[in-house]
Amino acid sequence: MNELEKYFLKVYDKLRDGVYSIETLDQCDPDMRHNSFIYISYLHDAKDINVDALYAFVVIQLDYYTFSNIGDVFISDSDYDFAANVLKSHGIKIPTTNTFSPQTKTWQLIKHTAPQMVGSVKKVFDTQSVHEFISKNVQGLFGETIIKVAPKYDGVGVNIEYDPKTLDFVSALTRKDALYGQELIKLIKRCDNYADEVMKASEIFGSSHGYIKCELVMSQDNFDKLIKEKTEKGEKIYKNRRNGTSGIINTPTNIDYAKYLTIKHLAYGIEKSRKKFSYLYDPEGCLDIYLEDYLKNPTILDKAISRILDTTHISDFEYRTDGVVIFISNIHIRYENIMDHAVAFKTNSKVGVTRIKYGYISIGRTGKATPMIKVEPCDVNETIVTDVNLSNFAKVKKLGLHEGDTIAIESSGDVIPMIKEIVMQGSPTPLGFDLHCPMCGKKLYGEENAKTKVVEYRCVNDDCPALSTGVITNFFDKLGANGISDTLILNIYEKLGLNSIADFLDTNSYKSKLIDLPGWGVVSATNFTNEIDRIKDKPITNGEFVGALGIPLISTKKCRTIFSTIKYDKFVSKIEKGKYSSADEMLYSVKGMATKSVDTIMDYFKKNYDDIELIRSYFTHITNDILIDANVVFSGFRDSDTEEYLIKHGIDVSETITSKTIALITANRNSTKTKKAESMNIPVYDAYNLSEALRRIIESREIS
Repeated sequence: MNELEKYFLKVYDKLRDGVYSIETLDQCDPDMRHNSFIYISYLHDAKDINVDALYAFVVIQLDYYTFSNIGDVFISDSDYDFAANVLKSHGIKIPTTNTFSPQTKTWQLIKHTAPQMVGSVKKVFDTQSVHEFISKNVQGLFGETIIKVAPKYDGVGVNIEYDPKTLDFVSALTRKDALYGQELIKLIKRCDNYADEVMKASEIFGSSHGYIKCELVMSQDNFDKLIKEKTEKGEKIYKNRRNGTSGIINTPTNIDYAKYLTIKHLAYGIEKSRKKFSYLYDPEGCLDIYLEDYLKNPTILDKAISRILDTTHISDFEYRTDGVVIFISNIHIRYENIMDHAVAFKTNSKVGVTRIKYGYISIGRTGKATPMIKVEPCDVNETIVTDVNLSNFAKVKKLGLHEGDTIAIESSGDVIPMIKEIVMQGSPTPLGFDLHCPMCGKKLYGEENAKTKVVEYRCVNDDCPALSTGVITNFFDKLGANGISDTLILNIYEKLGLNSIADFLDTNSYKSKLIDLPGWGVVSATNFTNEIDRIKDKPITNGEFVGALGIPLISTKKCRTIFSTIKYDKFVSKIEKGKYSSADEMLYSVKGMATKSVDTIMDYFKKNYDDIELIRSYFTHITNDILIDANVVFSGFRDSDTEEYLIKHGIDVSETITSKTIALITANRNSTKTKKAESMNIPVYDAYNLSEALRRIIESREIS
């Protein structure tokens, strides 16, 4: 038994014997968090796991999470799932009630009357497992079957009972051990959307008795209000929304803060006769896929999952989510538990513990220098992490990193891994960075960003390989190439001497040489050149073409605006003939063009005219841009394919509602933007039904 195992067994014994209480655990053991991180790291790499120590660990984490009045947690969902699965594999039941503390500070425990609505959904961490789940669970089904795909809200699950006689909710139980749950009805009645959910329930249930499976969550806006109120009262504040939700729910004295919680309905159980129910699974943001369509093309499920993740995994999405729930809906399914026919594709954050090896600088496509650290390999969110982005040099100073520091890093969804905290200092030597370009050796140029007031460093050497290859990679990336990375471009740049966009477009001249390079071969060389040939044959607009060239500070969006107003051929003919003042005038005729932008574009075309025309000669389908005279606003989600589609129909995508806005596509019907759009009589469409929204938007444009 190692020292960490002994440590957790010691804490376990003290909890069991009443020496420690849950409330004072953190004060009794100030190294609790540090040891938790290290122990998790040990567990992931251990071949032989001491079950008793693991049991102690899980009990400590579970009890602390469930009964702390501040809702604080030491362990991520992913790590808890890992530990729990290990326990299960050893035949040990996961504790679901507090083992050590009295129930004096908790809500009353009530027996569940609808256990089929309480169940916990099975968790998987890859889409292949999702497909296997569907294949297994649709066997023998007949009649219409729908695969429902919905966001997995990261909150606290509650089962609400609706009484048609009182037209109100009469009970609200947490899951607990699936037999008994904490009665939260007093809290539920104070949630911010309580009245709306009662009205919705009355419409669905009618004169029938029923249950609602829901999730209690907290929006970012409400969390900000909560923190403001607790700060003004001089109370200890919550660290994040998840902690705040847990702290409010698990402590009756915090009931006044229930006004900051939101009820998110997931499924309805409608009582048809005694102990017989029909079920409706219909969470907000749910996408429906018919089984017959899925069997013809299983990739439509992957696309639905990606769409929801793209919608929910952005910084300004209203609620925390930790994945996607996939539910099989069929009226002929007999439920022992409604969640038996669901699976959760989990993407929640996971913390890994590692050690800093050294710091280095990465040079981006535009020459921007980014401080990085090389770390000992560790598993974070199912990914082996070896490098961590520190964003900027001001952050390096703020973190106070040292060589050899032990750090905790975390990642959520597709977010780049970042430092969560320093677990233990290594050497006394601060982590340093050589402010010279690692590619060309030239000294980096530093300049303060006017907005952030942070000094940003960059390489300004035009002959630097990082800048040269960055322009090339950016060109193909902007035009939608797949698999054309900085690394591949740099490799070919160094080995074959291809140093321009035109060089890479001339695939016939270097394909055979590429095959002979170490690490390439026929297949990889063919795939690379075929992708470039595909881009050459792809229909693009003049705005897309010029935007991809990488003119400093000139976006593709601006280029589209320019070449939907003036003719590209006419503009470049002026450049060719040296009629620069005439070309100037054409650019100034474009609405919103500033002198700096005009000068930048003119300088670029004067200097690179021959190269631009050579590059252009490789493309077979370059068309004129459509004049953009309207915009659509996205709210609460992002979708690059949809944006591209709208732009090609002459419709811009904006973040702000203006007089030119013809539609709002939103993931939140209660948002401020929705209310503003409705007040201006602007059509509002649901983000979760994009195809229908786009059809109606384009039709309205054609009619007008």
